[in-house]
Amino acid sequence: MKKLAITGGIACGKSLVGRMLRDRGFPVCEADELGHALLEPSSPVYAEVTAEFGPHILGANGVIDRVRLGREIFADDDKRIRLNRLIHPRVHRQWCDWLAAKDAEGAPMGAVIIPLMYEVGLDEQWSAVVCVAAPRAAQAERMRLRGWTDEDAAGRLRAQWPLEVKMERADYVIYNGETIEAVSEQLDRVLKTFLGEH
Repeated sequence: MKKLAITGGIACGKSLVGRMLRDRGFPVCEADELGHALLEPSSPVYAEVTAEFGPHILGANGVIDRVRLGREIFADDDKRIRLNRLIHPRVHRQWCDWLAAKDAEGAPMGAVIIPLMYEVGLDEQWSAVVCVAAPRAAQAERMRLRGWTDEDAAGRLRAQWPLEVKMERADYVIYNGETIEAVSEQLDRVLKTFLGEH
């Protein structure tokens, strides 16, 4: 089975590309969704994160407030590193298990969306890497639409490698700067090359 990693800049369209892959019948796993599930009260990681960062990260219902936690860790590199040490090894294990299951099912390809793949040094196990990129102005507008302040956005951008470096490292680049149709056409070209269809 071919293993495709999808990475890129924040608010560049990684989830859009993931949806398009699903629409084409390919299995897709999102590392962010795995990480969010680990923060649920039913997960053993919940107690570790709460102990590490304190009860002030909890909402009134006792659930970890991801917005509050995000603002805290993206304003403090040390806290972000501490959270990553709790979360990333488990997320990595889960997507490896997911890929193994898809391989056992006979899927020709499995794709995993990993925003911080290069940053955490997990770029070696893939058949290929796709970087999804977008103009900086489009990124900024999408972040505003998510309700993030300029400070929120700046903190997240600081935590990521420059988009230009990710584009240079990747095997393929999909540029999400115009229409959804243009993204779809680029994805089809990538798949044709990647899957060896001539």
